[in-house]
Amino acid sequence: MIVNDSEEFIAHCKKYYFYTADKKFNHRKFGKYFLYEREIGDKLYYPQLAIYLNELPCDQTTEVEYINHRRTWEWQTEYKYEYDGKEYTNYIAELESNIDRFILWGDSMYVYGAWDKMPTWKELRQAYERTWWFHRTSDELRDIQLDRILNGI
Repeated sequence: MIVNDSEEFIAHCKKYYFYTADKKFNHRKFGKYFLYEREIGDKLYYPQLAIYLNELPCDQTTEVEYINHRRTWEWQTEYKYEYDGKEYTNYIAELESNIDRFILWGDSMYVYGAWDKMPTWKELRQAYERTWWFHRTSDELRDIQLDRILNGI
């Protein structure tokens, strides 16, 4: 998704920027789950759930270390490979995990929620609704929240 420079987007970025959001979510603790979006250049990437590991000093900023949580499609998508003349099938999720690193210099990371344990789908849904990827106006968000309260969702 291409980002814009509207006042609404800039206010959103300031509110959920990695360091600013820590005041609200306290996500910079080892082992915490957090939902984030990355902005690289003029492109915004789909939100992902990750586990926070560490931050390292990097020039005049920091480098965030985290592991992305496996997505559902990774447990549903198979690939074939050949080894020693035989063909095998594995799931994408059975590949090794990597520690991801993101330098907060010219690019940005936005955080929309943090949890000490794996969040429920209800908690995740509310966090996803805060992301810019699934952006809604404040009136729409208010109506959704009122509907939740009134219908017990």
